[in-house]
Amino acid sequence: MADLWGFFAFSHGWTWLFWGLAIVLDLNVWQSSMGTALLVLGGLGLPLGGTVMMWRVAGRDGLRDLGRRLVEPGRISGGWWLVVLLLMPTVKLSAGGLAVLFGVTDAPFNLEEATALLMRPGELLAYLGFLLLLGPLPEEIGWRGYLLDRLQLRFSALGASLLLGLAWFAWHGPLFFMTGYFARAGGAPDPLQFGVMILLISVLYTWIHNHTGRSVLAAVLFHFSVNAA
Repeated sequence: MADLWGFFAFSHGWTWLFWGLAIVLDLNVWQSSMGTALLVLGGLGLPLGGTVMMWRVAGRDGLRDLGRRLVEPGRISGGWWLVVLLLMPTVKLSAGGLAVLFGVTDAPFNLEEATALLMRPGELLAYLGFLLLLGPLPEEIGWRGYLLDRLQLRFSALGASLLLGLAWFAWHGPLFFMTGYFARAGGAPDPLQFGVMILLISVLYTWIHNHTGRSVLAAVLFHFSVNAA
């Protein structure tokens, strides 16, 4: 169990320490330089946990394997590229179409901000880069780069997915109390709905992971696709 608890010491212990400081000091994480620094420092818990614990359990060979899984596109076959990049945008568009079809709303999407971004390519690229660095890249080095494989040594794919989903949801917990974090998104999501979404989508991540040669790149791109959509 040391391989799991060591990871959680970084993923939750390290992260919650810095994020907790931002909460206690009531710092706006986007308007205060110290708040932003604490947010970023806390976010390093996952990539640190993934790399440090990989080195502890598998040495240099494990780190090399982690590096290859992060940069090798060949692990993702043609059909899986479509799943990784287009599944969540398709789900979003389908949900919007069904909402219109069943009379829930006649305007399922607010495209004003997206349209404005498309008219400013430089700002759009900066925003997409921000999305990539805020969550997908650092998080997936820990979650799917390290933790998922360790859990699947002990549990079924479904069991490992749900346990990782619970850890992932708990990891997000301090963000709900952090001043300003969800301001750009119009406010924090409903915690129950967010938790259910995390558990369900964690199963999809494992499905992709196990069919793309344990590709961390696939997880990063899928995570990016989810956030961008």
